[in-house]
Amino acid sequence: MTHAADARPHLLLIEDDPTSQRFMATVLEAIPARVSIAGSYTEALLQGTGHDLWLIDVNLPDGRGDELLAALRVNAADTPAIAHTADASADMRERMLAAGFNEVLVKPMAATQLRNAARQALFASFRQSAPVEVPAALPSSLPDWDDDAALRALGGQLDNLKALRGLFLGELRVTAAAVEQAVAESKTGEPGPAARPPMASSNAAAMAAGNHTVAADQRLRDHLHRLKASCGYVGAARLAAAVEGLRQQPASAEALAGFQDAVANLLSA
Repeated sequence: MTHAADARPHLLLIEDDPTSQRFMATVLEAIPARVSIAGSYTEALLQGTGHDLWLIDVNLPDGRGDELLAALRVNAADTPAIAHTADASADMRERMLAAGFNEVLVKPMAATQLRNAARQALFASFRQSAPVEVPAALPSSLPDWDDDAALRALGGQLDNLKALRGLFLGELRVTAAAVEQAVAESKTGEPGPAARPPMASSNAAAMAAGNHTVAADQRLRDHLHRLKASCGYVGAARLAAAVEGLRQQPASAEALAGFQDAVANLLSA
């Protein structure tokens, strides 16, 4: 558990998105607490035990959050854990609570929400938190940046907001390209040029196309899941709404165009 020379609780944050990672670590350190970070299922296992609280992303690049919790609890059965996810559905919350999490937080969450949930989990209590919803408005009617919402989430810390936005914009071009590729592959059932397999029989090719479509759909959901959370932390209101529109209608040309316009506006500002 905590080190004798440091009375602060020791938290392990498992999160693969750099923007979400930095936001959450900054908030948790202000509890005050010591925060170790793992970007994947494998990294979390390598960190071992000895933590007072785990905060686990439900969707990791190399595994699922509920499976990671089960693996960690083999050697630390009593350690409390909080799940964090961009999926605000009741089904997701029920499944994670049933898997043994003390609480389920929906990203993006406010700084006070995260801090309070962590404090209460450390004292083995529960907190029912309200998810932060994506605005129910057309992307074109929203501002590119909602400074007030972002500063509320960060407790008014303008320097942290500037740093987070710089990190967010630095990742956005690559993330947007990955989303667009997944959309294209989901529609055609064919991988991009780098992933295209050798020629095969017609039956094998049809089966491969079907499998690839399923994989592309999952990649698209994963990319949008992470991007939705990041948008909330930095106040990218228009892009957040466009991401939600594309998540709901991934085959819609209009939804894709709205997403591309929102990305272009942020990158050209």
